[in-house]
Amino acid sequence: RSVGRKVAPGQPCGQLIVTSQPGGQQIRIGRNTGLEYFTTRSFHLSAGDYSVSVAGCTELVKIRANQQSTLNCTRK
Repeated sequence: RSVGRKVAPGQPCGQLIVTSQPGGQQIRIGRNTGLEYFTTRSFHLSAGDYSVSVAGCTELVKIRANQQSTLNCTRK
């Protein structure tokens, strides 16, 4: 599932896996959020930079073509 930018045929894309402790935290990618956007979840995204927020953590994540990126947030 693409988020933010539509993935066109032949457009480079990668995978983002978002996890958190505790689990079941809402995920926001850029301005996008949804009813199904809770950890743990994977997304297929167009290559590029994304602001990802989960459980009070916000990180800039770089998605590279044909690669997997992971964001893990642990509440203290």
